Amino acid sequence: MTHTLSARPVIFILPLLIILALSSAQAGAHPNIDFDDRFYQDLFHEHGSVMLLIEPESGAILHANHAAAAFYGYTLEELESMAIQQINTLTPEETAQERMAASREERNYFVFRHRLASGDIRTVEVHSYPVRHQNQPLLFSMVTDITDKMALEQELQERQQSTLILTALAALGLLISTLTLLRLNRQRKKAMHALSQKQVFQEIIADVSSKLIEASADEVDEIIHEAVEACAKSTGVDRGCLVCFSNDRDIRIVEYEWLKEGVPSLMEQTENMPVDRLPWVYRQALEDRMIQVNDVSKLPPEAERDRQTLTEQQVKSLLMLPITVNQQVIAAWGFEDVRRKRHWEEKPLAMLQIMTKVFENAYERRFAEKRLQEWQRLTQYIIEHSPNAIAVHDKDLYYLYVSRNYLEQYQVKETDIIGKHHYEVFPDLPEKWRKVHQRVLAGAVESAEDDPYYRSDGTVDYTRWEARPWYEADGTIGGLIIYTEVINERKKREQALQESEERFRLLVETAPDGIFVYADRKLAFANQSAARLVGAENLEAIIDMPVMRWLRPDYRSEVEERYRLLLEEKLPVPAMEQVYVRPDGTEVDVEVSAVPIRYNGKDGALVYVRDITKRKRAERERMEELQQQRQQQKLEAIGTLASGVAHEINNPVTGIMNYAQLILDGADQSCPGFEYAHEIINESQRISDIVRDLLHFSRHEKQTHSRADIGDIVNRTLSLLRAQMRKYQIEIQLNLPEDLPPLKCRSQQIQQVLMNLLINARDALNEKYPGYHEDKVIYISGYLYTEAARRWIRLTVEDHGNGIPKKIQDRLFDPFFTTKPKELGTGLGLPISYGIMKEHHGKLSFETEEGEFTRFHLTLPVDNGWDLEK
Repeated sequence: MTHTLSARPVIFILPLLIILALSSAQAGAHPNIDFDDRFYQDLFHEHGSVMLLIEPESGAILHANHAAAAFYGYTLEELESMAIQQINTLTPEETAQERMAASREERNYFVFRHRLASGDIRTVEVHSYPVRHQNQPLLFSMVTDITDKMALEQELQERQQSTLILTALAALGLLISTLTLLRLNRQRKKAMHALSQKQVFQEIIADVSSKLIEASADEVDEIIHEAVEACAKSTGVDRGCLVCFSNDRDIRIVEYEWLKEGVPSLMEQTENMPVDRLPWVYRQALEDRMIQVNDVSKLPPEAERDRQTLTEQQVKSLLMLPITVNQQVIAAWGFEDVRRKRHWEEKPLAMLQIMTKVFENAYERRFAEKRLQEWQRLTQYIIEHSPNAIAVHDKDLYYLYVSRNYLEQYQVKETDIIGKHHYEVFPDLPEKWRKVHQRVLAGAVESAEDDPYYRSDGTVDYTRWEARPWYEADGTIGGLIIYTEVINERKKREQALQESEERFRLLVETAPDGIFVYADRKLAFANQSAARLVGAENLEAIIDMPVMRWLRPDYRSEVEERYRLLLEEKLPVPAMEQVYVRPDGTEVDVEVSAVPIRYNGKDGALVYVRDITKRKRAERERMEELQQQRQQQKLEAIGTLASGVAHEINNPVTGIMNYAQLILDGADQSCPGFEYAHEIINESQRISDIVRDLLHFSRHEKQTHSRADIGDIVNRTLSLLRAQMRKYQIEIQLNLPEDLPPLKCRSQQIQQVLMNLLINARDALNEKYPGYHEDKVIYISGYLYTEAARRWIRLTVEDHGNGIPKKIQDRLFDPFFTTKPKELGTGLGLPISYGIMKEHHGKLSFETEEGEFTRFHLTLPVDNGWDLEK
């Protein structure tokens, strides 16, 4: 929105006067001022401007805020017992004339000299406007101390006169006086700017407050967006924004963005941005702390990630104010500068914090209104579509709402019943029920399970009913609600049902599978096997529990659709594998099938649940075993090949190397043969290294194993590679807890795996960044966790290189498969590492995103069952 300054300087406070409730006169003369809304009461009392409410005829001060008491040096009680003419230095007659001029709106702006309690005289600027309440005229005045301002202007005039005199004296004096004048002008402009900016913010707050008072819940967002824009323009920042947080507070959603002309938008690239991109900033925000960053480059060390992200976004300074509703931070709003660094002054910050309170009050009211509307719609929907016959009456027994079932059951139309008296619709209602109505309207709750209703035509309806009062917001009884169910058919079926139930109860209760009956989306019946299945101590602990209580969340949407088919379309659903979660957190694999039924007169579902945990575990184990067997077959095949040819290759290669060395020893270094012999030795050595790796791959030579500290293994590996990493300008960031327990392993083999992963990470970074780059970092981290009553250490090597292409990810552990040039790799590093981890009863896995990152995880058991004596 475009914010325009009001023609009236004090329009910012008028919305507050709208909510003032003037009650009976106090002490016979002064009305007592009462505030209906706590927020606006606090805003009036705590506002930094001096505010007075005056009776025009007598000049009595009816009400004053804390700022007025502080300014004049009186207590609030003393000030509210005085008249304005005791403060104004004009004569009482002159003061009365000015008051009447303000009340008739002939004048609204005055400059007076007011006397403080200390006797000091201050020059003040007064804005006064008439208001009315209950036909009583009142005069509202806001007082601003302009003594210092007037003194500045007087000093400026005196300095200007001095300038004329000094001009005649000397050029040096002219220069000195000119500099003095400039300094005073700057001081004056700064003081006037601060006063003007405060006034602008006050007008914005008043404008937004008045709009929000009358706004509907759907209009709140637009008004707040306009307020963000107005505040951004008033502060002169480059960018203003409003962000909301997801329910789990992991994602921030950009709700609104305002930009100064020429400033680039960040909305698309920051939309739905995880909060961990700015962890320090959003940790402060989510802890309800204001974030004030005058210079992004000077953020503390713990905010390094934030500094990098903000620098990438070209943000130089930042201000963010959290918005809290019901003790939870739901959003934040603030400003960014991309062209300069900014120092936020105290007064604008105070006004922005007041605006934040306005936002919080608006959001809280909007949430409350939406909740109320939702509950009203839900209540009406529940009543209308209830399977029971429901009638809602006022306290005079006139119909307010009825359910569809009520209309059908009693064969009446809604147009013939709403607004009519209950006894007019049913004139043959027995006297006993009329007495029930009176007792319920007095606060009782009454019901019957099998009550005969004798109609005037001689027919009898057996009913199950309940009558209870409903209450108004103030706690008084507003009427009664009658729940009625005609049970004629039920009574006929009761005997047959009872006999059938006795026959099948034993069968159901002793069934090995769990059997549930769901009605009204709650558990209405279950057998003992069902209770054991969900980990309940007894059947009573699960009856009336919601349908989704035990279901793992990722199955809920699909199961909701199944219940729709069961309850709405009355269709059976095929068997489906699901996962239940017991109270202790253990998961149970189940196979669920269900058919629609009517249970106790209600639509429901009969559900059969079979525990298939053992079967699923066996299937998973077979799949894992099959996958491991396939990998092992690959390794064994290449191992067989390697062991068969390695010795045959090694002997001729040794001869080649020896002959080349003889040539090298006898050749002149300037001779071409010297260089060729040198290359023959290098290439032969490479063949020898490949043969050695093949032998190692095929034999898996067993080194000694012992308890080793994973930190020592990492540090020894890094000591071998640090010089090389420095050469390629690669930084190593290590994050290992000091209290990781020692583990049983062959430390040299684990070191070999780690070195292979670090070399791969080095090559990936060099490929993406040939020279220096700030993202040329290898991250090594680790932590301890427990799974299946066993302790594990996970070590992660991460780089932000080009990632692993999806098309080759499945071949990553295949022997001799490599994407590197022949001089950089043989394709045996990862397969050998995979075998080493498997031998250690551990796991080598990875996750990657092409073009972004690669993480390799070494997962090792703390105790792998090895005997340390071997």
